[in-house]
Amino acid sequence: MVFSPCGGGRAPTSESAPARARRQWPAAFVAIAVAELFYPQDPDKAAGDLGYDPLGWKPADEKGLKDMQNKELNNGRLAMLGTLGMLVQEILYDKAIF
Repeated sequence: MVFSPCGGGRAPTSESAPARARRQWPAAFVAIAVAELFYPQDPDKAAGDLGYDPLGWKPADEKGLKDMQNKELNNGRLAMLGTLGMLVQEILYDKAIF
């Protein structure tokens, strides 16, 4: 048994991953279909701009917006590289990180 901070005392193991994936893909497909059908993209807006900014973090000027978008892209790329590093480490040493 593996400790899980999410509760229950058990963490999912790699043996149960294929069964979980088979159950999760249909739910993901339905969620994406609902989002695409009921929230269509306005052709006059930029991609991903749904007009939802409850905290008011979106800069008003173009330069500030471009700067914020570049920061988000760079942080996302860094996160992907970090994830890749963890996956490579698990593959090379055949030992789970968490």
